[in-house]
Amino acid sequence: MTNSSKVPYQEDPKKAALIFIGIIKSLHWGSKIIVFPEYGITGFFLSATRDNIRPFLEVVPNATKPRVNPCMQGEYKERLVQRRLSCLSKEYSIIIVAGMASMQPCNKSDPHCPKDGRYQFNTAVAYGPDGNLLAIYHKSNLYSGETHFFDSGVKSDNNVATFHTKFGTFGLFICFDILFEFPATHFGKFKVDTAVFPTAWMNELPLLSAVEYQQAWALGMNMNLLASNQHFPLELMTGSGIYSATEGAVAYHYDMDTYKGKLIVSDLPCFPSMLVNTSTEGFENHDDNISHEALWTSAQSKMAQKSLKSEDTPHFLINNKTRKELYGDLERKSKALVMSSVKNDSINNDDTFISMVNHDPYTLKLLTKTQDTVSVSDSGLTCTLNYSLLGVWEKGDWYAFGGFSGLHTNNGEYYVQTCVLLRCASQQKSQCGAQTSEANTHFQHFAIQMLGSSKETFRTPEVLTRGVGLPPKGSSWDVNKEFTTIWSDAGGLKDPLLMAGIFGRLYSKD
Repeated sequence: MTNSSKVPYQEDPKKAALIFIGIIKSLHWGSKIIVFPEYGITGFFLSATRDNIRPFLEVVPNATKPRVNPCMQGEYKERLVQRRLSCLSKEYSIIIVAGMASMQPCNKSDPHCPKDGRYQFNTAVAYGPDGNLLAIYHKSNLYSGETHFFDSGVKSDNNVATFHTKFGTFGLFICFDILFEFPATHFGKFKVDTAVFPTAWMNELPLLSAVEYQQAWALGMNMNLLASNQHFPLELMTGSGIYSATEGAVAYHYDMDTYKGKLIVSDLPCFPSMLVNTSTEGFENHDDNISHEALWTSAQSKMAQKSLKSEDTPHFLINNKTRKELYGDLERKSKALVMSSVKNDSINNDDTFISMVNHDPYTLKLLTKTQDTVSVSDSGLTCTLNYSLLGVWEKGDWYAFGGFSGLHTNNGEYYVQTCVLLRCASQQKSQCGAQTSEANTHFQHFAIQMLGSSKETFRTPEVLTRGVGLPPKGSSWDVNKEFTTIWSDAGGLKDPLLMAGIFGRLYSKD
């Protein structure tokens, strides 16, 4: 994946092609697919209108049209972007996925046709190693100002873009799409095991930094993810990665300090959905029960950690039956532990406060003890935290815990249900939720439980350490099968904790 520096606003795609060639040439031999970021060819459209981006638009074929090869077919001679991408794929025998700006003419017979007689799309295309077009996807969920010059792609199976290879089935989506139901939840119909994600993502801590949510989505969706982001720190853009459906981050890059991009290369297991036992037999939905799998109280924790760390036993080869045997007793013990803590009279919500977290009013509670169990409720959602420190609170560190259940309304509307433990940006309650990447306090353990979320909520696990680091799943932290409990135990986190939580999306209330 490329974490590319900003490509200038330009009309000549030759410049972008030269950059792409240099990146492709630097790939390791045997690489099968490369992904370039959203707006990687055109650059950003600043103060754009439908008319002034017209020179950047190319007519693209219908995705179902058989055997389209712009490198070989004369009708594409003047469509420079498509022709060059196709020829690059063919010349270097690699699958290329890239973002481009496209158009489709329409007329009055189409009741949805824009007044200027054309649809304009933010588009991702994929070309195979023979130069053939594999898939076309038009972005369905436009971000903020994009609506001034782009139209939304149709939210139907006709706009679910997938392609098949000997090493898996891939699905395309773009940037803001990752927060919405379409097309992600439709990938399953098409047996997609790896999602491909060109993006120009502006980082927004504590809950929506690029690599943070990329990993969370891959784990929550049980799907590999190839994410290629712009690298432009001035606009808060950085963060690309390669993520396993079961392991999380395999390789990633995050750098808000320099303008040096990076090419990320890594291997992923083929057909990950075939490596994971997804049977739910023997497991119950814990939405209506207080937590389980908090591993810090039992010697079996060490057994589980040893098994997870073993080079001979990768996570995706541990089936549910094995996990059940390892964790069943721990579930019962930790459930009793947290239930007794929640009933304790010392826990109350009288000292909660409201602070803005990612532009939403979260109900929070400051953490003051070196070990404690706290519970906070918001609009029917209950969040419970059990934690202990490895030492004491470091000077300057304030931490808060809480949750939010409601409609997010900044730069788009979508319904979230979230529980979060976070480091405050400074020692003021109003700064609990403000962006910061600094943290100094080490946690011996934590376990966060979400109760009261809808059965339809798509829940994802998030853990960051100081500097927006992604600690390895399994050896540093883990999450239960239903994504209602996330924990770290026995000093698993080697670096100071920046945040941890469960981020949920309730699509039906958008």
